[in-house]
Amino acid sequence: RIFYSEFATQRLCRLLDDGSGSSQPITPEGDRFRFADGVLSSNGKVMYCVREDHEHPEPKNVVNEVVAVNLVDGSMKILATGNDFYAHPRVASNGKKLAYITWNHPNMPWDSTELRVTSIYSASS
Repeated sequence: RIFYSEFATQRLCRLLDDGSGSSQPITPEGDRFRFADGVLSSNGKVMYCVREDHEHPEPKNVVNEVVAVNLVDGSMKILATGNDFYAHPRVASNGKKLAYITWNHPNMPWDSTELRVTSIYSASS
């Protein structure tokens, strides 16, 4: 299975495996959310990714978060929020925890980052 963030719509999509080259949108319509750096759960039902929330589109008001996206119904659960930037969400081999990197402005990731771990067991069921 192939998943991607569609540039034109900013939606998370699944490429259909029927050979048609068509895709199926997963996340809601609209340009409020943007997705990047996704990784699948071990059972393939959830994608963990970085999400930008552009509800208030001025750059200073954009909210970055780590989310769990249900690949069946498109629902989203916030796993980490409150910092300026997030990157590299990765699932532990037991499927119960997620590690990610976070940092805040004005720092760059090579100046000051934190490695954090959060429980995701309920998000992947």
